[in-house]
Amino acid sequence: MAARVKELEEELTRVVDERDASNSRAEEARATAIATTGQLGAEQRAHELTKGALAEATKAAEGESCSLCFVRFFMRSTPDFLSRRRTGEGGF
Repeated sequence: MAARVKELEEELTRVVDERDASNSRAEEARATAIATTGQLGAEQRAHELTKGALAEATKAAEGESCSLCFVRFFMRSTPDFLSRRRTGEGGF
């Protein structure tokens, strides 16, 4: 009977050690998951900020480009349009 008790105690010790090791690995995995989630969140925020800045820069560039195109078109076409109108050319 003492031998069986000793055998069961050893089995219990082994199972408890395995459980402790498993819990330790689970805690490490949980800590890694939390750290990874935090890093991904920071990267996502940085991405959103960059995306927003790029959208603003693109919008500003498009606005400036359109404004410059209009000014160039207007400056180039107005004198020509006025000169053709005075001479009766251009079919307007």
